[in-house]
Amino acid sequence: MVADEVRNLSRQAADSSAQIRQIATGLKQSAEQARQGLQQLSGSTRLGLKKAGVALGSMDEIQNGAVARWEVVERVLARLAGLHDLASQVKRMIV
Repeated sequence: MVADEVRNLSRQAADSSAQIRQIATGLKQSAEQARQGLQQLSGSTRLGLKKAGVALGSMDEIQNGAVARWEVVERVLARLAGLHDLASQVKRMIV
């Protein structure tokens, strides 16, 4: 009777150990998948930051170009105003 009880307890302990191994294996696989997911996320984040940096650089170039063009337009308008004044003076001299 005691031997049967010992065998039953031994079998239960072996079954429990097998279940614990299965749980541990599942946890290990889940941890590995999580690690791989984090690596992919990290790579995607780095790529996104790089693209954002390129976009910001392009936007700065566009803004600088727009400022330069605006300055050219202002100079042209100032010269046109000066030419208009000269033309008015010439007209008064002629008339």
